[in-house]
Amino acid sequence: MKLLKEYQDLDDTLLLLKQQVADSLPYAEKIIPEFDHPEDLFDWMKSQVTYIADPKGIELLQSVKTFVKGTRTGTPYGGDCDCFTIFALAGLIVNDFLPCSVILVGREADVPVHIYAGVGDDAVPFDLTNDEYGYEREEYSYKQVLEFNL
Repeated sequence: MKLLKEYQDLDDTLLLLKQQVADSLPYAEKIIPEFDHPEDLFDWMKSQVTYIADPKGIELLQSVKTFVKGTRTGTPYGGDCDCFTIFALAGLIVNDFLPCSVILVGREADVPVHIYAGVGDDAVPFDLTNDEYGYEREEYSYKQVLEFNL
């Protein structure tokens, strides 16, 4: 799904992220290998991704297909934390690693600065901007874990 629109607010962005994950599942089923453990999926995904910041003034949310092909960034598997989160959630879902969550962190409650996926009842961090599975990059004063359901 191609969504080009002006940034409204965090709730709208989270709704669009959810839509991108849902629309991405058929493609994700074709290209994401099956794994026995979320850590193995993380290692494979981490080896694929390249961090590319969004263009100034734009919140770019890419479907898995657009992300993998590099349609918007010019770099296959290139994007930022929200693109990585869409990719991660799709991979977790097609591998049946449930429940999944979306984790928002920041220094203030109304201003999250980072987003990533969580997996399992304990919302184990599945942050593809981090080098290791199960760890958070830093301690933030604000953290919100949102259950992710389609």
